[in-house]
Amino acid sequence: MSKPTFDTAAAHRWFAVEANNRAWDLIEQERRTPVEERELLDAAHASSHHWTHVGQPINELRSLVLLAAAHHGVGDTRQALRFAGLAVAKIDDVGEAATPFDRAIAFRGLAVLASAAGDDDVARQAREQFEIAIVALKGADDVEMVRKMFR
Repeated sequence: MSKPTFDTAAAHRWFAVEANNRAWDLIEQERRTPVEERELLDAAHASSHHWTHVGQPINELRSLVLLAAAHHGVGDTRQALRFAGLAVAKIDDVGEAATPFDRAIAFRGLAVLASAAGDDDVARQAREQFEIAIVALKGADDVEMVRKMFR
């Protein structure tokens, strides 16, 4: 195979961003067709894949949150919970690069999904961390956005 004639890093970044944006657009839709649900999962996984080539740890954290939200959106609680757990575990690796929004949405996802799965201890701990994280959010719009995620 010959070397591409384009900037592969730029291509990975472009596809990562585009797939991420499409997945979030689909998550925010009130209803999705089966075709859109498939597209949602494909876009979320594609974004995550492309970020592995050019992203930083913060991109991996955000990809894990996106994967949790996407799987939750199509009713796959088991996979959603797995990705939410991985996202929360990644927060320490990310350190200061994780914004209050990143922390709040990761803990919100884990709290909701653990509760749905009947894991009350994990849900309680995640809710406590979510409440701490949400205090650091500056704007009411951010608070509302985080609270509506993972319903």
